[in-house]
Amino acid sequence: MESFSNEGSELSELELDELITTKFFRLLPSDTDSELKPDDVEDEKIETARAVGSPMNLCLSPMNTDHHVILDDSSKDDTVNLLKRIQNASESSLRNVALWDVFEISKKKKNTTRISEMDLINQIITDFDNRPALLHIFCRRLIESDIQMIIGKALLEGTPPTKHRSALRMTIKTDMPLKQLIGQLEHIWNSSPTIELEDAYTTALQKNLNMSNNKYRTPMVKDFAELEHTISIPSIPPMNSSTRFIFNLADNPFITLNVDYHNEVDAFKRRHKTIVIEQLVKPVPGTLPERRVTFGTPLIEKIHEFEIDEGAPFHSLRFKIFNLNEYLESIGKTGGPFGNATLSQNQV
Repeated sequence: MESFSNEGSELSELELDELITTKFFRLLPSDTDSELKPDDVEDEKIETARAVGSPMNLCLSPMNTDHHVILDDSSKDDTVNLLKRIQNASESSLRNVALWDVFEISKKKKNTTRISEMDLINQIITDFDNRPALLHIFCRRLIESDIQMIIGKALLEGTPPTKHRSALRMTIKTDMPLKQLIGQLEHIWNSSPTIELEDAYTTALQKNLNMSNNKYRTPMVKDFAELEHTISIPSIPPMNSSTRFIFNLADNPFITLNVDYHNEVDAFKRRHKTIVIEQLVKPVPGTLPERRVTFGTPLIEKIHEFEIDEGAPFHSLRFKIFNLNEYLESIGKTGGPFGNATLSQNQV
């Protein structure tokens, strides 16, 4: 404590922050220890514990002298606090989905760090039996290399769960183009022969000036990645796109991994890109007790017969879904919204 008593020294902001958040612990001798020698008592002392607060009022706070003192150990980082909640939660609490509805809160909180976000993910991404049944978190501090590591770990690490199903979703703010994400996924895919790409496709929604919507789809994801910049052309109605990759593991059938890439425009015409990594796990068949469902008896069946007139009109309820890549290619050629004129010929 001598360094704090020097009148000529001033603490930096970092040192002040450390002082405010430092946790003090003091072991005080009880009445039964009154026979201890003064030297022994001095050796027992660790530090004087006072109330948590500003260093300015540290010396004014009361001191507890009758038992051990442990001060508040909460953190300013919400990701750290969430991890502590998960680690201290009971099994029944982990199954209560309402207790872990934290996505909107995590979107608003900005007092996180890359280290704390990675610590949380590394802890729960493979510990399937000791995490919430459904957890969706927003990560704003991660970088591109973290995304590749998380996807690989979500697919290749972890032992089969033995208790419950669970779903973990991580929405990650990013600036990378879809083409770069595809390169990362190909690297992961080629790293293990057990990784299987079940499906990949891109869908898009466009709101026209008359408030109607056009829906688009394409399975040619790589071709769309080359055309992705086209959806940002100011001369066409706003368009949002979403690309999904679905991965399975031949050796680990209990894991399904969905990787979504969203390129969206908000009400203020600002573009936002996010990557959603969704890990779904379920116990291997045979590890849980079999469940039986019994229906009441006797079974009742009702059959309704009716006829439709031959001349009755038939209206299909299916939406028209147009070819996304062909539409974007036509936009690139015409340079404006007149590519819509080819929609009737490009229906998928």
